Amino acid sequence: MLLDIDQAIINYGSRSVRMYQVFSKSLIGLAFLMIGVFIWLQFRKRMQTVHVMKENAKKIEIDPFHEETELVNKLAKLSMSEVYRDSIVKAQDMIEQINDCMSDLNELQENNEYELLDKINASIVQGKIQIFQNTKSIINRVTVAGDKNEINKRLLNSADIVQQVRVLLNETVNYLDSKSPSTKADLDNMTKALQTLNKTIE
Repeated sequence: MLLDIDQAIINYGSRSVRMYQVFSKSLIGLAFLMIGVFIWLQFRKRMQTVHVMKENAKKIEIDPFHEETELVNKLAKLSMSEVYRDSIVKAQDMIEQINDCMSDLNELQENNEYELLDKINASIVQGKIQIFQNTKSIINRVTVAGDKNEINKRLLNSADIVQQVRVLLNETVNYLDSKSPSTKADLDNMTKALQTLNKTIE
């Protein structure tokens, strides 16, 4: 209606037309401002997400087990649940067992200087990280009263990892103790145990 200014002035008066023009310009300006604020907020949110991801990546690089204390505390809180108590106890036990295995490997590394032990340590670290992933899934499912079959599946995977780690450590000790021609056989057994562990983690 205000496209023809002259006619608008005749119909509504110059004062009304100016008021409408100011009002319309204000609305347009406000719309552009809101769009600008929206774009800025989305950009800021994206930057914060990227920052958090980078910080988490740094934490994992520095300490791949930085979540352990938080996971252990969450399990302790959830252990009050009667329905999932057995599952929570098993999840706690898996963390304790993998920590015991890592302590055993640390002792082997202190007493023996073999590059192969570093590879074994790397695989066990990945195993522990996988157990943490399983634990987080268990915590989430217990929190929302989720599928117990999936919880059991995660527990079985964690238990399988711990079992494979123990087999690997036993074969490693056999290899380190061996001073006879059977060393190659012990090395083969240790290598197979390491490969089995890696497949279990995958």
